[in-house]
Amino acid sequence: MKRLALSALSAFLFVQTASAGSHPKTLEHRDLDRGYEWVAAGRALTADGFVKSSGVHERLRRGLEMQVQPITVDHEFEDGDIPSSDHWCAPVDVAGGEPPISEQDGRFGSVLLMSEVALAATLAEATPGFYATGNPGVLFSLSDVAPLHGRARTTSYVLVPFDRMVVRGRVFCSVLPDTRLWSERNHPNVGDRVVLMGDWAGDDVVRLERSSTHRGTLARVDAQGLLQWDGTVHMGPIPGTLANLKERANEAVTGGLFDLTAHLVLQAYGSPDRREFIETWRSYEEHYESRDCRIVGVAERPGEGLVPSDFVCQKAKQK
Repeated sequence: MKRLALSALSAFLFVQTASAGSHPKTLEHRDLDRGYEWVAAGRALTADGFVKSSGVHERLRRGLEMQVQPITVDHEFEDGDIPSSDHWCAPVDVAGGEPPISEQDGRFGSVLLMSEVALAATLAEATPGFYATGNPGVLFSLSDVAPLHGRARTTSYVLVPFDRMVVRGRVFCSVLPDTRLWSERNHPNVGDRVVLMGDWAGDDVVRLERSSTHRGTLARVDAQGLLQWDGTVHMGPIPGTLANLKERANEAVTGGLFDLTAHLVLQAYGSPDRREFIETWRSYEEHYESRDCRIVGVAERPGEGLVPSDFVCQKAKQK
C-alpha cells in the first residue's frame, strides 16, 4: 500500500508546542443542536484512538464510532500520514443533509470581489480534529501573513477538510464524500505558502469546507510562484502566479471594483443579493472576455449606480 509521505506533516501535525496551547480547540456551530462545528482530536479521542466516554456531542460520537473499527488500525501508517485510497476507511453509511446554497461560480473575479479576507501566508502549526459529522479537518495557524491588497482583512487560522487522515493510530475518513476538496491532488501541508481568500466569520478562522456557511478559497504557491488552485476557481481569466494575482488585486482597488461589493460582503453567505451580483458580474465578464478584455474599473451612471466602465484588452491594452 502506497504511503503519502507529505513533507513535514507527520513531524508537525501532532506535536504539541507551547504556543499550540493557545490555539482554538473547538469552533462553535450556529445550530447548537448539532454540537460544535469542529473539535480538536484531543477533545474527542482517547490516547489510543477511541471516542471519549463523555464530553462528545452525540452527533460527532456517531460519526466517529462508525469509523473506530479494526480496519482503521490494521495498517502500517503513522500519525500524520494520509492513506492514498479509501481501502483503509471503515465502512460508513451516513445520509447527508442538503448543503447551504452555494454562491460560488468558479470565477476568480467573483471570489476576489466577494472576499473580505485576502492574504498570502505560510501554513504553520496544525491541529487535527473533526467536524460535527466526524469528517477529519485540520486547523492551521498562519504565519508570515501579507494582505493581497489595501482593502483586505487578514486572519490567523484556516480550517481545512481532509479526505483521509491518521489520528492516534486510526484512519479517519470523510463520511460525506460530497464535501471532498482534494481528490487527485495533495492536501495542504505545514510549511506550504498559500493564498487564502474568503469570508470573515468573526472568529479569526476562514473555512474551506463546502458545507460551511462561510466559504474560502485556497491556492498553493510553489517555489516558482505558480498558483495551484483548490478547484473552487476554474473559470475566466485566472491568475497563474502570485505576482499576477497581486497585480489583479491592486488593479481592482485602483479601479474601484471593491466599491461594487462593499455592502454585499456584510451580508450572509448565499443571500439573494450576493447571488444576484455574482450572476450579474459573470454576465459582464463573459461579455468582455469575448473581446479578450477584462474589467478594471467602474463608474457611476444615473439610474444605474456603479457599473463596469473601464477594461483592458489583450491586444489593444487600452480602454
